[in-house]
Amino acid sequence: MSSPPPPALIDDLVESFLLLLSPDEPEHLVRASLVCKPWRRILADPGFLRRYRDFHGTTPNPVLGLLRNFGTKDPDFVPTSAFRLPAPDQPGWIAMDCRHGRALFTTSKHHWDNPLELLVWDPMKREQQRVPSPLQYFRDGLNAAVLCATQGCDHRRCQGGPFRIAILFTDEIQEVTKACLYSSETGEWSQFTHLHHPDTYDDYENFPSLLVDDALYFSITHSTMSQPGTIIKYQLLGTPCLSALQKPSMSKGRLMTTEDGGLGFADMDGTSLTLWARKTDHEVGWSKLRVIDLKILLPVDAFSVKSCFHPPPAAFVSGFAEGTQVIFVSSSIHLYMLELKSGRVKKMPGYSLKVFPYMTFYMPAMESASTHQGGMSRYWSVPNSRHEGEGCS
Repeated sequence: MSSPPPPALIDDLVESFLLLLSPDEPEHLVRASLVCKPWRRILADPGFLRRYRDFHGTTPNPVLGLLRNFGTKDPDFVPTSAFRLPAPDQPGWIAMDCRHGRALFTTSKHHWDNPLELLVWDPMKREQQRVPSPLQYFRDGLNAAVLCATQGCDHRRCQGGPFRIAILFTDEIQEVTKACLYSSETGEWSQFTHLHHPDTYDDYENFPSLLVDDALYFSITHSTMSQPGTIIKYQLLGTPCLSALQKPSMSKGRLMTTEDGGLGFADMDGTSLTLWARKTDHEVGWSKLRVIDLKILLPVDAFSVKSCFHPPPAAFVSGFAEGTQVIFVSSSIHLYMLELKSGRVKKMPGYSLKVFPYMTFYMPAMESASTHQGGMSRYWSVPNSRHEGEGCS
C-alpha cells in the first residue's frame, strides 16, 4: 500500500522559506512563483514583497549586470544573473556611469562634428531622458556621474524621481579642473566650480567615479607620470566645492569603498591586488589594508593567455560595485567578479578595461512574470512550469 501524500505546507512555513531566497538572483522568485497557485499567491502579495525587502534591507543592492564600452561600438550589457537588460534605443552613445538604478551616456567622442549630449536611462521603467550639456563638444577626459536626488531615499530601490548629474574635466592649458552639477528638478546646471592644480591631465579612460557620503570622487593622472595621480573630491552638499588628494600608489588603480563605507583604492602589482583605505580627516595619507595574491583565487589559466600588449599586463582592476565588497579584475582576455570578503570568484563573459556595474534591489512583477505576459517577460528567461495548480494544493 502506498503511503499517503505529505500534508500541504502551511503558508507561514512557505513564506519563511521564500524569504530566504537571495536577492542576488531575483529570477529565483520568478521560478518559485511558477511552482503552484498558493506559492504564486504568497509571492504576489504586497505584504510579502514588503517583508522581503525589509528582511534583506541591510544587504547592499545586488549586481545584476555590467555595462561596458567597446571602442566606437555601442555599449552592451553583460548579465551576472538571469536578468536581461535591453539596450538603449539610440545608437552612438558611450557609457559614463551607472548608479542608483540609472545609467548615464554621452555622445561618442568619435563624433566630433556633433554637439555633446547626455542621456539618462532608467532600464526598469524603460525611460530615457536627454539632458542639455553645459559643454558644446566632447572633451578628452570628460568624466560624468549620475545619482539619485530623492530626499530621504536609501537607494535600495531607486526607480524614477529626481536625479543629478555631475560633469568634471581638466583644462590642461589653464591647469584648472572644472565641475558643475545638473538638477532634474530645476532643469538647470550650476555655475562651474574651479580647482587649480598644475601638471595634471584628464584620464582618457574615464575611470568610474565613486560616491561616498555626500561627495563624488574622480580619478585623474599626472602628465609627468613621475608621481601618483590625483583624486578630485567634489563636495555636493551646501556650496559645491572641489579639493584634491594624492593617490596611494603610482598605479592607475580604481577607486572603491572600504568595508566600513569609507574611501578606498585598489591597484595591481603583477598578480597581487592591493587594497588601501583613506585615513580619517585628522590623519594624512593612506593605510594598506590587504594584499591578495590572485594566483590563489583565480583559475590556473587566468594569467597564461598571451596578450597584444608589450609587455602584457598580468591583471588590472576594471571596476568596483559601489557600496559592496565586489571588485572586477581583468587578466589578458578574461574578466572576473571577485567577492573580497568570501573570496568567491565568478568568470564573466567577454573582456573589458572598464565596467559599470548595474545594481538594484529588484522585485519582479510576479503575475506578469508567471504568466509570461506584461513587460517583465522581456527581462527573464524561465523554464516552463508544471500544469497550473499541480502540487502544493
